[in-house]
Amino acid sequence: MKVAVIGLWHLGCVYSASLASLGHQVLAIDEDLARVNDLTRNVLPLEETGLADLMLTGVASGNLTFSSDFDLIKTADVAWITIDTPVRDDDSADVNAVFEIIDRVLLHLRNEALLVISSQLPLGSTSRIEKRFAELRPDCRVDFAYSPENLRLGTAISSFMEADRIVIGTSSQQAESTLSKLLAPLDIPIVSMSVESAELSKHALNSFLAMSVAFANEIARVAEHHGANAWDVAAALKSDRRIGPRAYVTPGGPIAGGTLARDIRYLETLAHEDQVRIPVIEAVLESHNEQKLWPIRALVQTKGPKDGPILVLGLAYKSGSSTLRRSFGLEVALQAKELGYDVRILDNSAEALPSGFEGLTRFADVNTALVDTSAVIICANESTVTTLPGLLQGIKEPPCLIDVIGAFNSSSQLLTEITVLCPGKARRDN
Repeated sequence: MKVAVIGLWHLGCVYSASLASLGHQVLAIDEDLARVNDLTRNVLPLEETGLADLMLTGVASGNLTFSSDFDLIKTADVAWITIDTPVRDDDSADVNAVFEIIDRVLLHLRNEALLVISSQLPLGSTSRIEKRFAELRPDCRVDFAYSPENLRLGTAISSFMEADRIVIGTSSQQAESTLSKLLAPLDIPIVSMSVESAELSKHALNSFLAMSVAFANEIARVAEHHGANAWDVAAALKSDRRIGPRAYVTPGGPIAGGTLARDIRYLETLAHEDQVRIPVIEAVLESHNEQKLWPIRALVQTKGPKDGPILVLGLAYKSGSSTLRRSFGLEVALQAKELGYDVRILDNSAEALPSGFEGLTRFADVNTALVDTSAVIICANESTVTTLPGLLQGIKEPPCLIDVIGAFNSSSQLLTEITVLCPGKARRDN
């Protein structure tokens, strides 16, 4: 089957390479000519484990080609919209930027084609696109479908190729048949439903995950004041079959990257328009904003600006990825900088710093970064985190560890006597 994949940042690159590996003829399209030229040279817009190799394999097989020419969409049986929806600083989405590009796509669809939407758009978007197509191309017939993406940065290929299930919402039996045939080589269960239900399932899933993380961190705040261990509480919850071992109930940092928050904002907007009350969902982002303050509060309680530099370790949104989009680590670094701390940052897998972060000192070598530091704040699972116990052994006055991710929540993992602060546990001074 010939597939045009439109929008080549993270989502589109993963879908293009994956579909090509399944034997489909994939035309990967983006309006950004510079990005297309980069991809032709196997230069990806961000790091993703295994993606560069999968891209090379697709190109070598002849199943994957890149272009900025939208007119080529008319040669495809299926056009798949994978434009990553931009997220503003307040977690709201810039959907108009996506709809503008989709309008261009609609002009080039061939008769009897299938248009699949996987861009992160609000409930009702597929219907809006279908109506727009009827206005632009009244003499042309096209089927429409929506399939929510559930990629996880760092493990995106397996998230698609080995998913638990694939949700598809279709507007006709023909659309369901075509999309099911396209995805058949994956041999993954398909859950079929209406377009609207599929759109809402995306909002519901991400909101539920965000709510679970917020819940875990709120339990952790209570635990810290009463001698309880939130990590033990998490183990108790996961052992209950009604919750399960993969539940998001372990304490840590707040949600980051804007992806989960975007779906909460969608639901808030829909509820406001419909005059429906959703007090639980509306409280989720407030809870995460509170958790964003945890590392700095722990720092202030332990070390002052005059005690020496601090190191923020781990900046990328997810392990195995390079993107700094809505980086929690950078937020923490800026907060500390504003309080007068001398801030060092380190993450060798992360991309170049965006504008606005020039005042931070970035290190490439962890040994150099640790010299004279008074505190290390671990915000993400950066590659050097596991080496810290050995490195700290040789330091006469080792820094305290503010371990947001719980890398060293068990005292047996530390080989030196240092102060460790971890969400959900009382302060430990060794």
